[in-house]
Amino acid sequence: MEFITKENFESNYNEKKFNSLYHYLNDSKETVRVLYNSTYGGFMYSEQVEKLLKEKTYSHIYSDRLRSDPYVLELYDELKENFGSAGSSISVRNIPIYLNPYYKIHEYDGKESIEHRENDMKVDLISFIIKSNLNPEQKCILIEMIINKKNDWLY
Repeated sequence: MEFITKENFESNYNEKKFNSLYHYLNDSKETVRVLYNSTYGGFMYSEQVEKLLKEKTYSHIYSDRLRSDPYVLELYDELKENFGSAGSSISVRNIPIYLNPYYKIHEYDGKESIEHRENDMKVDLISFIIKSNLNPEQKCILIEMIINKKNDWLY
């Protein structure tokens, strides 16, 4: 897709949307790691991790978006069993990079799962394409690709 360039999306450029579009249409196998609690009890950091995050001036340490933050993942890799508090079982899941802004963490009695919101992504990307500087034919090509694409990652 030689016409998927930043210049063609200047009128409404958004880095996350552009990256999602690019990776999705090019069948990228690149992933993003996301932390979640795999058992009942809740996602809780250990006191050591909470202290380190506050020292780094993270104000909302329990934000879902921190679950894929490089520094938080680095702490997870270093501390493993000492990363979560007692009663938590923090695990990591790889999701396709283009779904990074389009996932949601669901929680039931503290146990979490990660929902891939592919349809939300498709609607958002189609809107992004419509507002782009692409010509009508290019827009139709991309929109058709998005509508017809079935992602093997998710099934």
